[in-house]
Amino acid sequence: MKPLEIAVIGMSCRLPGATSYQQFWQNICNKENSIVEIPQERFVWQEYYSQSKDEANKTVSKWGGFLNNIADFDPLFFNISPQEARFIDPQQRLMLELTWKSLEDANIPARLIKGKDVGVFYSAYRNDYQEYILAQKEDIAPHMATGISNGIIANRVSYFLDITGPSMVVDAACAGSLVAIDMAIKSLLNNECELAFAGGVNIICSPITYLEFGKMRMLSPVGKCKTFSEDADGYVRGEGGGVLLLKPLNKALTDGDKIHAVIKGIAVKHGGGKVSSLTRPRAEAQAEVITKAWQQAGVPPSQIGLLEAHGTGTPVGDAIEIEGIKLAWQNLHNHYNEVIGQNREICAISAVKTNIGHLESAAGVAGVIKAILAMQKNKIPPISNFSKLNPQINLADTSLHIVTELQEWHSENDNELYAGVSSFGFGGVNSHIALANYKSSDDEHYSLVNQSVICCFSAKNNISLQSYLLDFKNWLVENKEVDIKNIAYTLAHGREHFAKRVAIIASNIEELTIGIKKVINTANQLVGKGKLKKIAAEYIAGNAEPLLQIKYQEAVKISLPGYVFDKNRYWLD
Repeated sequence: MKPLEIAVIGMSCRLPGATSYQQFWQNICNKENSIVEIPQERFVWQEYYSQSKDEANKTVSKWGGFLNNIADFDPLFFNISPQEARFIDPQQRLMLELTWKSLEDANIPARLIKGKDVGVFYSAYRNDYQEYILAQKEDIAPHMATGISNGIIANRVSYFLDITGPSMVVDAACAGSLVAIDMAIKSLLNNECELAFAGGVNIICSPITYLEFGKMRMLSPVGKCKTFSEDADGYVRGEGGGVLLLKPLNKALTDGDKIHAVIKGIAVKHGGGKVSSLTRPRAEAQAEVITKAWQQAGVPPSQIGLLEAHGTGTPVGDAIEIEGIKLAWQNLHNHYNEVIGQNREICAISAVKTNIGHLESAAGVAGVIKAILAMQKNKIPPISNFSKLNPQINLADTSLHIVTELQEWHSENDNELYAGVSSFGFGGVNSHIALANYKSSDDEHYSLVNQSVICCFSAKNNISLQSYLLDFKNWLVENKEVDIKNIAYTLAHGREHFAKRVAIIASNIEELTIGIKKVINTANQLVGKGKLKKIAAEYIAGNAEPLLQIKYQEAVKISLPGYVFDKNRYWLD
């Protein structure tokens, strides 16, 4: 079986307690608990809550992982009228924003993909905003037709970016975002698209699912997802979204793209078989997708350092998942002629649901982003809410262990770290993805001696521009060692250029910081002097071509702060 080689060249997320993957990483390393009581703006949980599991139309859970300010949006950035924005599902809005952020993270200006076969594959599950609107007894409006359609989540992205590849939304319940990634990969391999956005989204603003899952005994009454722990009592719902930008590895290398990680294998199948109910997981089916993904990757279990489990925190489900992992490990040991249990505690098992809750249709992509960050940082974040191992789980004589504290992660060759992520749907869909880290042999930091550069900043309006400059100034405080040449090159060639513009001529980080402060505090659009001033003035006047012709020897694109949307409240109250 030929290994996959699909590069993740951009990623973005907004998750409970985190507006970026950088903040998400800090939270999970610190065991931050992002679970709160259901915000009143979603629905009044007191009307639906009961400590009794049997009371009609009540739920035992009043908890969840929530995003702040989901009603806020910048419709004009996406060429949407404020009137229409009120009727657009926040899931559509969030994925528009995250798609743009993933493009920026990949340093690909939107103008370069316009009219090209770029695919969009997103996962969505519930349609809470429709339920919310109906509860408000709002008059039916024309914009509702597109605003509350899950299919439009992907289509609106394709429309806005003017891209022509496959554009679809998949619903495979909690396996959905990994299924969407699998579909994106197949589309890339079949040459249906040259780039693909893949991910998932979940937003909570209706009590219906709480009532349904409460009656199914799935939800934790205490608001803690205690994955693999002896006192596990159900999962906590969560919301958020994540997007990966995918490209065949060989093309990414040719194009000089930044590479976060490489997808080496992926498998999806329905569990099937004779199980006691539609929603009961099956260890053998879970083992099959794990085995298939790692056989495709060509990686033996002795080299896999992290398994990001589905790990919902239900006592039976957790035990079945561990049995599936153990069976997969047995299959893989046999396939690669390795002795079972010979290497103790090589592979750590973790579960991000203990930090942010279960994001359902976005759960898989949240786990993938966590695994990618762990490989980049050479650390494995711990599981939270863990007291003592579930007595139904036995890890003796295996190389597996539950990671309960932040753990350093090194292999014999740190250029070869491997992590797997599982995601399972309650209707029987099983999925697993095999990831490898990627470390460039090129040094991204080159010396720059007294060479001035033009750092260009732009936005669609002055409010966003000022916020963007402030974000950038704060970022420079924590990144004083970054080569200013790489900053200038990335801003010129890795960002879209909008009508409101600022240009700062500087030769080092200190001068750039001072220049940004001058722009923020004055009406100046151009700061600096020297032979580059004419080019900077042309940029501000609307002509970016001279700027794009500047050559900075050995400059590379790097990760920088992105666009700051000018958001206001658009909601049906």
